[in-house]
Amino acid sequence: MVILHIHVVNMKDVISFIQCEMNKIANKGASINQIARYMN
Repeated sequence: MVILHIHVVNMKDVISFIQCEMNKIANKGASINQIARYMN
C-alpha cells in the first residue's frame, strides 16, 4: 500500500508539473500575441 500511495503522489506531481509547463507555454503565447498587437 505504501508503494501504491507514493506512486499516486508521484503521478499527481507529474500532472501538476505538466500543467505548470503548459501554463508557461500559454503565457509565452499570450505575450507573443500582445507583442504582435503592438506591432500592428
